[in-house]
Amino acid sequence: MRIIFVDFEDSFTNNIISYLSHWKSCEIEVINFRDLKRHDLVNQNIILGPGPGHPSEYIDFFNQNNLELKANLKKARRIVGICLGHQLVLSSLYQCTINRSKYPIHGRTVKPKDLDLLSGIVEVTNDINLQRYNSLYVEVNSENSLLKQTKLIFDNNNELLMAYEDERIFTMQFHPESVGTSCSESIFQAIELFFV
Repeated sequence: MRIIFVDFEDSFTNNIISYLSHWKSCEIEVINFRDLKRHDLVNQNIILGPGPGHPSEYIDFFNQNNLELKANLKKARRIVGICLGHQLVLSSLYQCTINRSKYPIHGRTVKPKDLDLLSGIVEVTNDINLQRYNSLYVEVNSENSLLKQTKLIFDNNNELLMAYEDERIFTMQFHPESVGTSCSESIFQAIELFFV
């Protein structure tokens, strides 16, 4: 199985690739976001990695370079988004709004509110920590189509931590590879199973 990892030049990218390299059933191709236009995403498995800045900066870059992100993501088979990738997927495909958090977090852990819902996706314990590195969050309004078909997991500040739709998207505002995330192995196993 082939997975395209889109690198947004983030310092955490190599840590994530290190986890992915343990997957025996996968071939990982890392491409820089600037080269995305040269790659056919039709029926591909995609991971949009973390990155610095606001997602609107990348959407502007793609638009200026004649790459319609939403149209390209719609062609993909399955999509994982991590941090910036989470924001790009949800803002592009579902028109969610990206806002500045009232609780900016950089390198601190948060806890998910709904462990039962999370345990349907990832094997977790009662004392789970997820490491965030961002002052932005994805806002989902009550009229958004994302609510109808997707499992949404919020943190203890009511900010969206994860969105999961069977056979379509698996996005997370936190960093699964971080030392502060207490269930990294389980999350990466769930991502691998999501792609299979």
